[in-house]
Amino acid sequence: MAGRKAGEPRKDKARPEVDGLPAKAPGPEPWAPSAEQAEQIKSLAARGVAEKEIAILIGVDRDTLKSRAQDLIDAGRAVGISTLTGVLFREAQKGSYKHLALYLQHVGKWSQRQTVEHTGEGGGPVQYTILTGVPLPEDEAE
Repeated sequence: MAGRKAGEPRKDKARPEVDGLPAKAPGPEPWAPSAEQAEQIKSLAARGVAEKEIAILIGVDRDTLKSRAQDLIDAGRAVGISTLTGVLFREAQKGSYKHLALYLQHVGKWSQRQTVEHTGEGGGPVQYTILTGVPLPEDEAE
């Protein structure tokens, strides 16, 4: 019976050797989005779909998607924002007050500050009464 001697590494033809030991079987290639998947990721991100749902639709883990396709997600979000900003800008140019105000608030960093002043009658101090019991209606008070 021919075989290997004690202590001799196995000589398996199917796998190459590394440092005298059989090499581990190679794992699958890391996931990278195909051209079709890249367009789908950008399109979904432009529409505001969350990363979790994009990952489900593509068929990969969310962490894998973020680590390998974050640039596609960012590009898609930028396309969506620029598209909607353009629509908002065109409507503001047409004279829509709501669109103009919204554009100036978000793009122009304008703000509508509201102040609330608490003063009493005639601008004087606030007056208050401390009640120690239940007041009677005026007609029953006598």
